[in-house]
Amino acid sequence: MKSKPTIKQNKKNKLTKTTILWSLFLLVIVVSLGFYMFQYNIGPFKGDKIGGLQDNHLRTLSSTGEPHTLPFDFYGEYELNYEGKGVELYLDYYEAGSKTDSQLLTSISTEGQFNFGGLLFWGVTPAREEDPSEFEDIFAKMNLSFSQSSTRTAMDFFPQTNEGAYAYVTPSDGSKVLTKDKPLMLLSYTSDGSTYSTYEDFFNGDTPKNNDTFLLLYLLPI
Repeated sequence: MKSKPTIKQNKKNKLTKTTILWSLFLLVIVVSLGFYMFQYNIGPFKGDKIGGLQDNHLRTLSSTGEPHTLPFDFYGEYELNYEGKGVELYLDYYEAGSKTDSQLLTSISTEGQFNFGGLLFWGVTPAREEDPSEFEDIFAKMNLSFSQSSTRTAMDFFPQTNEGAYAYVTPSDGSKVLTKDKPLMLLSYTSDGSTYSTYEDFFNGDTPKNNDTFLLLYLLPI
């Protein structure tokens, strides 16, 4: 004689196992999605940060042909999220291996730790043909969280030149990690055309020593 109650119990056990497996699968999906959204500051985790960008990262925006970029020979526009005391934008200039000028262009900072999120822009204005310098000035602007800062600094120290090589961060480079007290190169110029394979090498190599003229624009997280 067949036992019908036993058959019903087996079917019930199969349904229970299937339900548990599907529940676990959905839980993994939800947790993974939540972690991804948290890591990249998306949705409810965005707050005042840049959505889709990890903490302590900078990414270059593609703003070619935008009206605000037209007055400049060279420019860079970025989004960043950084947890720390602030960020500073510097311009260093070397002649024959010696640093002759170092300027803090603009900065935003606090006394304690803070989550900064927003935009950074810089642009170099060309000089007039009759001027002895290559550029007239450099404009720099930060708009991070609830703070703004902008400056325009003369660049008459940089001579006219038709040689050399410029290097800068582009959108194809992907996002860059921001580390406390570690400078991130945004623009460089070498009079002999030399360059490095990594941006970090600009700060610990021999390029300034081997060039008559060396220019370095960089962001310093603090």
